[in-house]
Amino acid sequence: MKRRNFKKFFYLFMLAGCCAVAKPSLQWDFSRGFSDIHEGQEIACFNAEAQECTEKAEMVKNIKPGVTAVKLDGNALLRTVWRENGAQTVRIQVCFKQLPLGALVSRNRPEDGLRGIECGLAKDKYSTFDGPKPAAMVSGGTRDKIIPLISANSPELKPDIWYDIFLRFSPSDSLCLDIFDMDAKISVWSGNADCSAISALTENAGEKLICFGGRRNNSKNNSFFVPAGTMLANITLWNYSLDDEEIGKLAGVSKVRRGNIPSRTFYVNSQAGSDANPGLQQDKAFRTIQCAVDKAGPGDVITVSPGLYSEIIRFQNAGTEAQPVILRAADSSFNATIISAADIDIRSGKQKWSLADAKIGMYSISLKHDPARVLYSGTDMFPYPTLECLKSFMLLDE
Repeated sequence: MKRRNFKKFFYLFMLAGCCAVAKPSLQWDFSRGFSDIHEGQEIACFNAEAQECTEKAEMVKNIKPGVTAVKLDGNALLRTVWRENGAQTVRIQVCFKQLPLGALVSRNRPEDGLRGIECGLAKDKYSTFDGPKPAAMVSGGTRDKIIPLISANSPELKPDIWYDIFLRFSPSDSLCLDIFDMDAKISVWSGNADCSAISALTENAGEKLICFGGRRNNSKNNSFFVPAGTMLANITLWNYSLDDEEIGKLAGVSKVRRGNIPSRTFYVNSQAGSDANPGLQQDKAFRTIQCAVDKAGPGDVITVSPGLYSEIIRFQNAGTEAQPVILRAADSSFNATIISAADIDIRSGKQKWSLADAKIGMYSISLKHDPARVLYSGTDMFPYPTLECLKSFMLLDE
């Protein structure tokens, strides 16, 4: 009898334990100042010139019952060491006193070999945290391995609301960003991106430093700060990716909304469009392909109406193998839609050639970009960086 009761107790203990959230690796609830409550690891404050200014970080006790927060001045971020390259979860609670913007979590330097993971609030580009919509990215270390997470359909965060934010990376699986209203106990937004191509962060991502409330660009410069008066609380790091049930338990919600960001179709029309349009309807198309490309993300489709597009298109936002960015012509018939790198000002005669050397009859014209070849009046010409190089037929290794 006693043995059966012991087993029953043991089984009940196991069932209760399976729903518990594991102890985090590091956690700052600021009840002990700037020391982590588990290991004693310090977190410090740094200004725009990357100089320590921890004395400027204001501790605000009982901002909510039992919650101590750090108030930032709009020109500083918090920074500590974080070396985890595999599965991980970062939690941060935040309340803005102005228009929400800035980097919230950043273990990332915008330089190949140092790129890693970050999230913040942006308008329409995952890497420019100018607010107020959720955005995130993860990289295998280089620019061409960036997986962005941003959606035109995501909500704008508001001032004077406490948000509970979770950033999760599951190697070879997904990047997830979950945002909750702490008082209403509701899910504000949840998004994820396919990360099947990224098995781990590069070892030196962010130079093994993680920042909160801004981005560390290099050893002498920080940027994308959250606005003055922003308060941060309960910064927590786990060395594994929490599941939806664990996230819901911590956030106090019964269900976490989950799913890929819905794909969108952008429309481009060189004759009737305008880059001031939203671009999501044919009668409100963009004028340039570049504008559509700048706003597109994984899974999005760009449909281009017939016409001549004098553009040099540069893709800034990467798609994924599962969700590529698709650029297609509305009319696939021959010569219906043409993309040309020709300079329209030169082609129309608006920009003139100038006599560079009368003795040898040399003319020159400046270009807005660095082309590989120049075709003019049926003649294939090689571009040179300077007049001196042109005169001597000298190339520079740049």
